[in-house]
Amino acid sequence: MAATVNSSVVVGRPVEDVFSYILDLPSNGPEWAPDLESAQKTTDGPIGAGTTFQQVQHVMGKRRKTSLIFTAVEPNHRIAAEVKAGPMTLTMSVTFDDTEAGTLVTADGGASGRGPLRLLEPLFARQGQKIWDARLARLKEVLESSASS
Repeated sequence: MAATVNSSVVVGRPVEDVFSYILDLPSNGPEWAPDLESAQKTTDGPIGAGTTFQQVQHVMGKRRKTSLIFTAVEPNHRIAAEVKAGPMTLTMSVTFDDTEAGTLVTADGGASGRGPLRLLEPLFARQGQKIWDARLARLKEVLESSASS
C-alpha cells in the first residue's frame, strides 16, 4: 500500500465512551463522519470482527455506495476495517489510547488499486486524509459537546 493516511485527535472523554460511540457505526457514523450519509449493518449478531455494512458516502463530489467490513475489533483499543469502493480497496485502523486529557484517537490506513488505478493511489490518499481529518475534528466536537450538556 503506497498511499497512506494518518490523522489523530484527543477527545476529552474516556476511551470506553469514544470506542463504543465509533463502534456503533449505523447509529452514530453519520453524526461524526461528514461524508457518510448512512451505514446499514448487513450481518446478524453484535458488532465485532466480521461485521459488514453497506454505506452511502459523498466522496469527491459523488454519492457512492461502498461495502465495509470490520476486520478486527479489540475492545477499547482498536477497530480495523476494509472498504471496497469499486476497484479500490481502502484499509483503516483506528486506535484508542488513554491520555490525561482524554482519549487519543488515531486513524491510519491507505488505498490500493488494481491495474491502472494504482496511479491514482496518491489522489485517494489525499482525499482520505481530508476525510479523516474532518471526521476526527467532528468526532471531538460531537463527543465533547455532548459531555458538557
